Amino acid sequence: MNGFELRNYPDYPQDTYTSKVQTLANLDGTQSLYKESRFRLSKDNVAIAEFLRYLEVNPHPNLLSPEAINAELGQPLIEIYPFIDEPLLSREEATFRDGIRDGKIDESDLIDMMLQLTSALSSIHQLGFVHRDVRAQNIFVRPDDDRLHLTLFDYNSLCRPYFQADALDSWILERPPELRTGNVTVDARFDVYALGYILFDLTHSSYKDELPISTLDPDHPLFAVMSKAKAPLTDCYDDATAMNQELLALAA
Repeated sequence: MNGFELRNYPDYPQDTYTSKVQTLANLDGTQSLYKESRFRLSKDNVAIAEFLRYLEVNPHPNLLSPEAINAELGQPLIEIYPFIDEPLLSREEATFRDGIRDGKIDESDLIDMMLQLTSALSSIHQLGFVHRDVRAQNIFVRPDDDRLHLTLFDYNSLCRPYFQADALDSWILERPPELRTGNVTVDARFDVYALGYILFDLTHSSYKDELPISTLDPDHPLFAVMSKAKAPLTDCYDDATAMNQELLALAA
C-alpha cells in the first residue's frame, strides 16, 4: 500500500494540511482511496459527517461521493472514495484548466460546466449546508464523450451557515471580499461568489497563465450571470439553485 498526501502546498499555511490519503487495496482486487482527517470530529464540524452520510446514500453526478464513511465524535473522520490515480491528485491544481486551453471550449461549453457546478452546489445548499471551499483546485475535470465532466470534492470546510463577526484574512481569492471586513453571514452566497470568480478567472486575464478561451463579451448573457454571482453578497444570487435556473434559461 503506497500512501500519499492529498495536499502538498509548502508555501501555504500549515493548517491547510487537513487530511492524509492512502490507496486502499480491497479484497476483490479493486482499489479505493482511504482518507483520514487530521482533525477530530466534534460538534463544531459534525455537519461534514451529516452531509457525507447523505451523499453516501444519495450520490450526485457532479460531487465526489464516498463509498463509506466512519464518523465518530472525538475520532478522525474516515472517508473511502472510488480510486483516483495518484498522478491526477498530485497535479490537481492544473486539472481544471488542462484540456480547456487554447480556445478548445466556447461559451456553450462554459454554460454546461457552470450548470454542472451549480447543480452540485444546489444539492448542498438545499440541505442547508455551505461547501465553503469551492476552488479550481477542488474540481476534477475529465472528458466524457463530447463534453467535460466536472466533479466537485473536498468537504473539509463544509458547514451550516454562520455569522462571521471578525475580519478574516485569506489567500483564497474565491472567497468574497466581505469576509475580510467581518460582520458577514457565511451562507450559500459564499459558494455562489466562488463560482463567479472561477468563471471570471477562466475568461479574463489572471496571474496564472494564458486564457482557456476568449474574454467574454460584456454583452453576452453569461457575462451578466458572472457579474451577478460576483456582486456584493447583498446583491448576488441567494444560492446556487437561483444561478442554475438562469444558466438553464441561457442553455435553452
